[in-house]
Amino acid sequence: MNITKGKWKVNEVRGIRIQTKNKCICLLGDTEEQDEDNANLICSAVNACQEINPDNPMAVAESIKEMYEALKAIEQHQTGTQGHWCPDCWSILEKAIAKAEGK
Repeated sequence: MNITKGKWKVNEVRGIRIQTKNKCICLLGDTEEQDEDNANLICSAVNACQEINPDNPMAVAESIKEMYEALKAIEQHQTGTQGHWCPDCWSILEKAIAKAEGK
């Protein structure tokens, strides 16, 4: 996978830029109100995927829906019994699902 490595960030200099420390990745010249939010969403997604799998962040992006559905299924299966889950594992699972749901 040939992508720009490093942490992506938003910089508002003559428009909105998505950039790393050394490279401009995208420049939005004619900005609209939601462009900064869109740029921040792109940077957050890329940075999270690179943290999980630096060699292939696209694989992470393409698996997000399936990972979420798997976690949700485990949560629904375990609700009320906690099955073989230890309390710490259950807490991590609940926090991950809540974060993905924006809670």
